[in-house]
Amino acid sequence: MSRDWQVFQLATASHHLIYSGSLLLVETTRQLTALFVVLMSDLLLLTRPDPDHGSLVVLAEPLSLHDIVGSSFQCSHRELQQRLRTESCVTFTEK
Repeated sequence: MSRDWQVFQLATASHHLIYSGSLLLVETTRQLTALFVVLMSDLLLLTRPDPDHGSLVVLAEPLSLHDIVGSSFQCSHRELQQRLRTESCVTFTEK
């Protein structure tokens, strides 16, 4: 494992796994990024799988659920779009 990687423990007494799975991050109307999202009881991690090491690479600072100031969603027959509002907007589209 590289010394530049910060390793942290996900399973602790203070937070529990609620959901994990593949999602698409909608950054612009033409740019979609495949992610593996880990939703804990107190934070949200945006990751991508690293098949060479059998691990997840965290792509951004974990988002504390306490920092979310609003949420909205839109549902169609093919997808669910969820927007979380903090100081910057993050939109997810479920595969």
